[in-house]
Amino acid sequence: MQNKHLIFVQWTNNFGGLEKLTQTIQAKITDFNLQVLVLMHNKNGIVYNNELKLNAEYPITKLYFSYFNKVRSYKTSIFHLNNAGTKILFATYLAGAKKIVYHFHGTKFSNGLFDQLVWKILGNKVNVIANSTFLKTLIEQKLNLKNIHLIPNIIDTSKFKFAERKLSSPFIITYAGRFTKGKNINVILKVAKILSPDSDDIQFRLYGDGPEKNNIKNAVEKMNLSSTVKLYDFVEDIQEVYHNSHLFLFLSGYESFGNVVAEAILSGTPVLCYKIPALLDIVKQEYFFTQTLDPEEIALKIKQMKSNYGFTIDELKKNYKTLLEYVDNDRIINQFKEIYNKLTE
Repeated sequence: MQNKHLIFVQWTNNFGGLEKLTQTIQAKITDFNLQVLVLMHNKNGIVYNNELKLNAEYPITKLYFSYFNKVRSYKTSIFHLNNAGTKILFATYLAGAKKIVYHFHGTKFSNGLFDQLVWKILGNKVNVIANSTFLKTLIEQKLNLKNIHLIPNIIDTSKFKFAERKLSSPFIITYAGRFTKGKNINVILKVAKILSPDSDDIQFRLYGDGPEKNNIKNAVEKMNLSSTVKLYDFVEDIQEVYHNSHLFLFLSGYESFGNVVAEAILSGTPVLCYKIPALLDIVKQEYFFTQTLDPEEIALKIKQMKSNYGFTIDELKKNYKTLLEYVDNDRIINQFKEIYNKLTE
């Protein structure tokens, strides 16, 4: 009998893109017994069905030992490592697991001497997945890996439905995601400051959490933007946030995919993104990019998109059609299952 037991391994269950992706995949892959093993569990984070527990979390050496023993108990299962790092990959293999999938997320990954050595040993023994063309190329260049599977992040298209926007007041500009320095939320505040004389007509709503949240909150007060910029926590019904927005502003300096950008487009919300390579897979119209992080230039672009909102929506519809095909849920799930089924043969 084939072993249809599948274990997703990841560091956290925080409300981030990777963690939410696991939740979506778990709901859609029903012919495998999919469990989620979270290395550092957050009691206030995402709750997964059928979650595996570790006996220890701290200190880090005890965590690795506990993980090693857990893998030994399930070594005939498929281990899908969600950007878990080279040490976890090596521990998984040493513990006896031979059906391993390593799924890269994010463009920042370690490629030191230890990492190079591990990948040289295990490169042909592990199924490697990248979620964008840019990330695939980066992995090939930095780790000298070949035969990488390109599988886009799955966005639940039954949840994010296109609803055409109409121009109304106030014009709501939204950001949703982690509050970290790389997301350039400080630039969003500078843009808001430039547009603040129009605060009765333009409002900014920023959703999420992260290490920079308090700094952003303090900056809003210091810049006298309390009437223009509102901060919110993560929300479960994020699709409603998109539907109540006129524009999604995303100025991140590095991404491997850009889940929130795809969600916004699928919901019918125009986007304005800082042009980074990973977004080229999902944003096909140059109209929705800014080539600069200059707040003055971005503010001007926002005014232009607002003034020509009918044209903005028409351009979005073109992008929506190509994106919907690219993130087709059945096709993506079948790509995963093809990898898993080959491992159980």
